[in-house]
Amino acid sequence: MVRQLQEFYHDKRYVAVDIQFNPDFAALGRIYGMEGYTVDSPSQLTELLPRILTSAAPVMVNCIVDHCENVLPMVLNGSNISEAIG
Repeated sequence: MVRQLQEFYHDKRYVAVDIQFNPDFAALGRIYGMEGYTVDSPSQLTELLPRILTSAAPVMVNCIVDHCENVLPMVLNGSNISEAIG
């Protein structure tokens, strides 16, 4: 979301948002006793959803998305909710 704000407010001058490494969040969840999963497509998440919703344990789902994907809807600074983008 920081990259997204830099895109809109700072003419795509990106600072500190090109992260080359992320931990394995699914494995981290398992270390703490959760069920841990990693998905990289909507179809994988759809397939996993019944297991997530019926689990008795906490669940960590690491959803991999393109780093250029924007979070929508988005309300820009100074706008109201009726002017949301997306």
